[in-house]
Amino acid sequence: MTTDWAALREQITRDRGTFCEICGCAKFTELHHSLIHRMKNFPELDSIYNLQAVCSDCHPYANGYKIRCRFWKSQVKLYGHDRMVEWLDGLNLKVPLRFE
Repeated sequence: MTTDWAALREQITRDRGTFCEICGCAKFTELHHSLIHRMKNFPELDSIYNLQAVCSDCHPYANGYKIRCRFWKSQVKLYGHDRMVEWLDGLNLKVPLRFE
C-alpha cells in the first residue's frame, strides 16, 4: 500500500491550516510522525491522526514528549478522544496510551 502524501497534506491543511503546529509562525513544509514514529510495514502510521504539520526549523525538535502530548491534546480536540483511542487500538501494535 502506497501512502497518498498529497491527499494527506491536503486534508491536514483543510483541518488545521497552513502554519506549523509547533511554533505557529511559519508555514508548514513537512509532515512529522508525531505520536508514533514511522515503521516499515506499518502504513497505517501515515495517518492524519499521527502526522503533525511542522516547519523545517521545528522539525528537529518535534520528538519531545511534551510536544507529543500537546499534539495528542490538539488531535483529541479536533477529532475526538474516542476516535483517537480507536485509531491507536486498531494499530495492532503494543502501544501504551501515554499522551494524557
